Amino acid sequence: MRIKEGKRIIQALAVILLLFVLFGLQRFQAGSETGVLPERIMDDKYRTCYEIFVYSFADSDGDGIGDLRGVLEHLDYICDGDPSTDTDLGCNEIWLTPVCPSPTYHKYDVTDYCDIDPQYGTMTDY
Repeated sequence: MRIKEGKRIIQALAVILLLFVLFGLQRFQAGSETGVLPERIMDDKYRTCYEIFVYSFADSDGDGIGDLRGVLEHLDYICDGDPSTDTDLGCNEIWLTPVCPSPTYHKYDVTDYCDIDPQYGTMTDY
């Protein structure tokens, strides 16, 4: 008898879960609070972020290590500010990996949060 009761409980929970999923999908398809969603993901111009791993992105001084001046020299590649052109990536946000001093190349173990690693440039470059 306990097995049958257990099966009924599981079936009831499955039905409840299915209802939550169906109503959730229906609400998602209806849109946000305003009911307006972009037709294509490319129409959403507010969330286009480009992450830059400074160490290997662009080297401006020829030492083989990317730096902040190299990033500055290539900003037009990321976004030239003209939405009518297609010569850039069209990103409107940049996410830099850490640029603070650190004993490793990836800089995620920062030793001084108030400075810029000298191999990347200066605080003025930043």
